[in-house]
Amino acid sequence: MAIFTEQEKIYVRSGIKMEMIQQVEEADIPNKRKIELLNQIKEMSYNEVVAAFNGNAEITQEQIRDFEGGIKKFLKYGLAAMILPGPVGLIAMYLYRKSNDPCNKRCKSSDDPTCEYKCQLSACDIVLNDLKKAGSMCNKAKNPESCKKKIQKQMERWNKKKQQTQQRLNKARMRG
Repeated sequence: MAIFTEQEKIYVRSGIKMEMIQQVEEADIPNKRKIELLNQIKEMSYNEVVAAFNGNAEITQEQIRDFEGGIKKFLKYGLAAMILPGPVGLIAMYLYRKSNDPCNKRCKSSDDPTCEYKCQLSACDIVLNDLKKAGSMCNKAKNPESCKKKIQKQMERWNKKKQQTQQRLNKARMRG
């Protein structure tokens, strides 16, 4: 029996893929190999993505349930509950998508050209707030310095995303 709904699987798959893509883009490998890897990532199924994330070539249903259970724990207690050895970027992206998607659906029936950007800004704020909470818990982690470094990197990434979204919102307001 699966723990996740199909929509939750889409969020998780998207989050893991975003992390994998970022790692490939930052890797010091030839561009031809980067392109090959990026194309492989784009075609990966949910099970393949979870297996790769867990460092396995294949994955059992039991391992998938364990993985999904860990994500569900996060959903119940927030990012700070992980005391952060784990997939901070994945969880942040999952939270962003989970916050943003329902809002964007409402925007489709709205006449407001800035609606989508407002949703994205709100979702960024949710992620940043959870990252701040998680950062305050780093002292309890096995490796506090590593934890703080991971959180700081994600904070920088999400602040940049928020800034870019704010710029797009401002441009949309000027047009409208």
